[in-house]
Amino acid sequence: MRFAQRGRRACERCVIAFLMPTVRAAVILAIFLVVTLILIPWQWLLLSLGLPARRTFPHRYHRFVARLFGIRIRVQGTPPSKATLLVANHSSWLDIVIFSAVAPLSFVAKTEVGTWPFFGTLARLQRTVFVTRTRRSETGAALGAIAQRLAEGDVLVLFPEGTSNDGNSVLPFKSALLAAAETVLEDGQRVPVQPVSTAYIAR
Repeated sequence: MRFAQRGRRACERCVIAFLMPTVRAAVILAIFLVVTLILIPWQWLLLSLGLPARRTFPHRYHRFVARLFGIRIRVQGTPPSKATLLVANHSSWLDIVIFSAVAPLSFVAKTEVGTWPFFGTLARLQRTVFVTRTRRSETGAALGAIAQRLAEGDVLVLFPEGTSNDGNSVLPFKSALLAAAETVLEDGQRVPVQPVSTAYIAR
């Protein structure tokens, strides 16, 4: 009988130990959803009124998300604070959180992203520039949109590979949009192009 009781208690501890990570993940997800849903109208209002905070609010939001998910970010180099075209690798959806947590910026993404439920809304609220990579006829319009944003002083992240990969190799660049680097700013200088990459290290 005692053996059976000890076995049952040990089994209960195993069940609790197994459930704890699941419960913690559920709590984190719930916090993420509640906070995000509360803040969506706020960012929408900032965009509607054209207030300067519309650029910095997503940055503060993603810093919160990074802390919530336990992501520790170590930056090597100096993040840009003025108009810059960041050319980056794309390893995971976490890239969006990490880049945005480091500095106020927006992304260049394929048009399909804007149609995704929930995440498409978040992309639009972060003033993402949507482009159609499969149609050469629309490249000029996409370059114009990117150039306009750079001329306004925005920092934009471009994933030149056009898709995500495991980071162990570099895929061919879809180079047409890199022509945005020819954008001339108000001071007469061409927009800076800064290569940047993310690397994920488990601890």
